[in-house]
Amino acid sequence: MYRVYQILIIPLLVVHSIVFLTGMMLCCFVDLERLGTGILPRWWGKSLLWLLLRRVEVHGRERLREGEHYVFMANHQGMLDIPMINGWLGRDFKWMMKKELERVPLFGSACRAARFVMVDNANAGTVRRTCREAAALMREGYSICIFPEGSRSWDGSMTAFHKGGFVLAKACGFPVVPITVNGSFEALPRAKGLGLTSPSHLSITIHEPIPADMPCEDLMARVFDDIHRDLDRKYQ
Repeated sequence: MYRVYQILIIPLLVVHSIVFLTGMMLCCFVDLERLGTGILPRWWGKSLLWLLLRRVEVHGRERLREGEHYVFMANHQGMLDIPMINGWLGRDFKWMMKKELERVPLFGSACRAARFVMVDNANAGTVRRTCREAAALMREGYSICIFPEGSRSWDGSMTAFHKGGFVLAKACGFPVVPITVNGSFEALPRAKGLGLTSPSHLSITIHEPIPADMPCEDLMARVFDDIHRDLDRKYQ
């Protein structure tokens, strides 16, 4: 019955996301950026998973201090990671994402309007420019959220981290907060593309903020270990 339900609501899910992306762009164009990149994404994430009849458990939100800004780093198991983090993290933040996503119709335009940080790994100069853009946003009072693996997992396990987000955290001096996402790989494996979701337990675990005042390699290793430690055992 759940499969039948999903098939029936696919058109609604498409309209739902189009309305959200359009609303996000309009808010940013009329100087309501905090609404467009904070409240609306939160509503979108929660309502999308509500439509899919999915519940998300959150652990560790009390570890975040009110008024503090962070560089959030999460493992990337599947396509539901983004609505999970948008809906349940409880913070206003900008995504740091691959520049190729700018070419996705409507989605790319909405991300540009929202001033999400697009990462171009073509050369060292563009990486440094990206870090400057992200640092400027953090000075405006935004946090940054990154998938340090760079792309979704093929098998649910974690892959090596890219260094850029850690360079950014050290340059800005903001603490890094590891986030463990569980359940989204079973819900929608990468090999299935935009297929139907499968029943699974969805959760995010927010770990203790880590000061960025340590060598980059040590910071990367500690974030990796914190995220990895709370992964479902079969993906460790």
